[in-house]
Amino acid sequence: MSDQYIRSLHTLGVTKQDIAETIINAYELQVEADPACAKAYFSALFKLQEVSLTGRELIQTKVAVEQSLDRYTDGKCTYLSGDIMLMTEDLADAYRLIGYEADAIGIEPENAPDDFIFKLHKEAQNAATTSDERRLVNKALLVIGKERENALMIRLGKEGQSFVSVEDAYAALGAPREATDEGLLMCVDLNFSHRAFADL
Repeated sequence: MSDQYIRSLHTLGVTKQDIAETIINAYELQVEADPACAKAYFSALFKLQEVSLTGRELIQTKVAVEQSLDRYTDGKCTYLSGDIMLMTEDLADAYRLIGYEADAIGIEPENAPDDFIFKLHKEAQNAATTSDERRLVNKALLVIGKERENALMIRLGKEGQSFVSVEDAYAALGAPREATDEGLLMCVDLNFSHRAFADL
């Protein structure tokens, strides 16, 4: 059973030992308890109809019924590490995902400077261990950028990149801040040379 199917099981709160009736019951309970994330639950059920489970035909029938009713096409949930979901337009969740802890920092997130948000996003991106986690961290920056009307945050969130400060750029080149243009060009040449030799 692939990671994709295991994530689907986790999303519905069931295990691979559970039969179709239990899975369908879990799906209905999840949708009832958290209708805003119904699309994510339906997506999980949809994936599980492809797995060899006891009573799989019941799951396929349930999926067909839900599709015929045209339900859950506007849900705004997505997955994080299989069993944590983010309301992708929820600002509080977006700040939480990049590691913003208002209680520890003592400043409400909307009052935090943009530079600090970029720093947290970069740290969260580096700490992410899967592509799904990185995708959600970037989505979080996009949501925050929209709320702040910050074009750079929006662009970086869409492109999956992190902000590079002037200090980061100098450090990456191994050059001091007071370096001349010629000195910086030498550092660039040296970095390219080292990489070329490393690839040989």
